[in-house]
Amino acid sequence: TILDMAREGTFRNEDMLSKTGYSSWEGMSTKGAATHTIVRGTLVAKDGKLRTGPGYGQFVPGTAAAG
Repeated sequence: TILDMAREGTFRNEDMLSKTGYSSWEGMSTKGAATHTIVRGTLVAKDGKLRTGPGYGQFVPGTAAAG
């Protein structure tokens, strides 16, 4: 993930990439944001917009999930 620590914004429900459709952070001011997310050499998100289709990637359990 590439960050822009100077970027300012406001959390808005319509910008959330969650299935819930809302956020408890609605209206809160932010400073710093991810500008790009790269997975295994593929750009998967840029400026808050997904760039890959559904099903890209896979769940890899950590040690807490393995037991």
